Amino acid sequence: MTLWASVREDGLSLPRIARRNIGPLSGVTTSIATLFIIVCTLASVGIVVVNALAESAWGMFTIAVTVPAALLTGLWMYKIRPGRVAEASVIGVTIVMLICLFPFAWMGLSSIKVLSELYTIPPHWWPDMPTLDNYAKVLFDSNIPKYFLNSVIISVGSTGLALILAIFASYGFARFEFRGKPLFQAFVLIGQLLPTAAIIVPLFITLRAP
Repeated sequence: MTLWASVREDGLSLPRIARRNIGPLSGVTTSIATLFIIVCTLASVGIVVVNALAESAWGMFTIAVTVPAALLTGLWMYKIRPGRVAEASVIGVTIVMLICLFPFAWMGLSSIKVLSELYTIPPHWWPDMPTLDNYAKVLFDSNIPKYFLNSVIISVGSTGLALILAIFASYGFARFEFRGKPLFQAFVLIGQLLPTAAIIVPLFITLRAP
């Protein structure tokens, strides 16, 4: 959304867009909000990534193997075929995608294995006795479908309610002039000072708690 607005406004930043279309107060508020969001996002993502990698072999594997991919891309672009940025980009993206998809492929294969095959050393890459019993247990012998349905109802309902309220509020701000309009607009922008990234850390702690 921010990128779309910037393109429509000749590449202006979000604070300048707010200053031009709403007013100076909104421009200053947006600048503070943008800085706050960036700081919170970097801090939250940093903490989550560090904690996640500390307990995830797959996560560490994914990060570690991207280093050779970056080196190969750089060698291709500067030494092997200088100036071929498109070729280097395709090679780098392909390698990273294959690396990142490998854990998902392993999870998919593990889901059709029997329990005894999951802990063999060396690991069995392809199951000797493929089975769908694991999926049957999840679908029919657990509460996961109920949890999924509850999540769908809550997410769809909250999103729909937020859209309905936002549509009416935005129409009023866009079409009508009323006393205190700049103050209300600034108040709405101040509400964005608490970005979603700010709740990543408590959410992570909640979800990882036993």
